[in-house]
Amino acid sequence: MNDDEHLLHQTITRSEEISDDVIERLGDERVTSLISAALTEAARRKFPTASPEDIKAFTEDLPHRFPDAEDAIDPADAELLLVAALTGDPEASAEVEEMDPDEVLSLCFLITYAIMSRENLTPDEEKSYIAEVIAEADEYDE
Repeated sequence: MNDDEHLLHQTITRSEEISDDVIERLGDERVTSLISAALTEAARRKFPTASPEDIKAFTEDLPHRFPDAEDAIDPADAELLLVAALTGDPEASAEVEEMDPDEVLSLCFLITYAIMSRENLTPDEEKSYIAEVIAEADEYDE
């Protein structure tokens, strides 16, 4: 498993802590590209119609689902991030750009895990998801 695959596997399974060494080897830009692509692909799977009601219900549930991180999860920010990822809405995207980059990255990790941990992927489905995410991240990096 290469570093891209390792980071994504750990993001969606949380089977172990994501290694700082992997993050350091990948670099901030690549981690951001991978996690942004992971969020976008996970969101497309969860919200194929980008229903505002479904997105709002999901984001409002996040603090309850992750009580240890409740203080760090702003459902409105999570909703904004999902809308930007799913629709590319310029207004939502501009608001995300104004958010703290560390908060955005943390929310991307959390939302991706929140969605994908409930997908019950087979090993082949996980490989397919990871391959799709890496291909999308490669496009971001071009």
